[in-house]
Amino acid sequence: MIQRLIRKTVVDSLFKGKVVIIYGPRQSGKTTLVQDILQEFEDTNYTSKYRLGTSKETLSTSNNSKIKQNDKNLATKYFSCDNREVIDMLSPESYDQLQRNIGNYDLIVIDEAQRVTNIGLKLKLLVDNNPKMQIIATGSASFDLANKIKEPLTGRFYEYELLPLSIVEIMGDRAGAIEYEKELYRSMVYGSYPDTYNKTNSAAIKLLNNLSGSYLYKDILELENLKKSESLEKIVKMLAFQIGNEVNLNEVAREVKLNLRTVESYINLLEKAYVIFRLRAYSSNQRSEISRNFKVYFYDLGIRNSIVNNWNDVENRPDAGAIFENWCVLEKLKSNYYNNKPKINTYFWRSYAQKEIDYIEEFNGTLKAFEFKLNKDRATNYNKLIEELNLKELTIINSKNIKEFLI
Repeated sequence: MIQRLIRKTVVDSLFKGKVVIIYGPRQSGKTTLVQDILQEFEDTNYTSKYRLGTSKETLSTSNNSKIKQNDKNLATKYFSCDNREVIDMLSPESYDQLQRNIGNYDLIVIDEAQRVTNIGLKLKLLVDNNPKMQIIATGSASFDLANKIKEPLTGRFYEYELLPLSIVEIMGDRAGAIEYEKELYRSMVYGSYPDTYNKTNSAAIKLLNNLSGSYLYKDILELENLKKSESLEKIVKMLAFQIGNEVNLNEVAREVKLNLRTVESYINLLEKAYVIFRLRAYSSNQRSEISRNFKVYFYDLGIRNSIVNNWNDVENRPDAGAIFENWCVLEKLKSNYYNNKPKINTYFWRSYAQKEIDYIEEFNGTLKAFEFKLNKDRATNYNKLIEELNLKELTIINSKNIKEFLI
């Protein structure tokens, strides 16, 4: 099993009197991660480390739990809210009834927690009345889970995101540039969802086609009470063809025959549901710059390629440059987040004179810029841009130096 970079951070957050919340796209590996953590706590003596005592009374067991009735291991339980019985079990709004339904455990996981009505209030009751019990809650629909949890749990939670596999997680820092380049070309076509890793190309395509169907929009359709997804699918397809380019919302609205406000709301929902993310334009308050526009990228390129129905190798497709740009921005996002870097503002830059920089990072007023050129190792005419934007550095990223870019 591939070790997720966020795992240690999550484990280090446990048993500190707060609920741990893990957001992320469907199929990104949240369930595998939390079950692996549960297994570790079941198999290892954590009692003395966390100064916890496990219950010595007989606890009921099931296929989803494993109980150690001694002082060396913790009592754990996994609850999946895909199960209607689990949702009913977590429905009471009194602590006494909730506690009776859940049982006496040291560590519990509530998977797909957004399916439980008023889940934030339920978690607040549990953590306030039983601070020694550690709760991990996961959810794929970040906007809904956040709305239901954050306000009731103010000051009582840590939150983390788990995205599809990063190339650093897949390859590790011991792999060389050649191995990184090989994985780059594969993930540019088939993405990096855990279930597609080590699959044959045909198996990966089948899985991704299933994911990019109505399943991709399931959270949005359910939570926004939308009956049809045709308009949503049209918008996603338009965005899929525009990666690496600035998005013209008026053009999208005309094509899908919706008003601008509706298109904007759909794009917001797609972003919050981990289908797409946006990169805003950088402005240094120069009148010649475009500052209100944005680019859209996909959280997984396999999903994007399924939407446009193109599984050709990178060498044989005209959108290779745009895909590489999406890949680089996405992997840098993962790298910055998983390495707990301070808040870094990220942008692209383009002037009305068509001068352009693919990606800029800003931290404490210092700007670092990157240009993504899949098969080029040098570029010219950047000296003026470096001076104009007062850049600390501008680096050309290609297929040969991606490891250096990310580690």
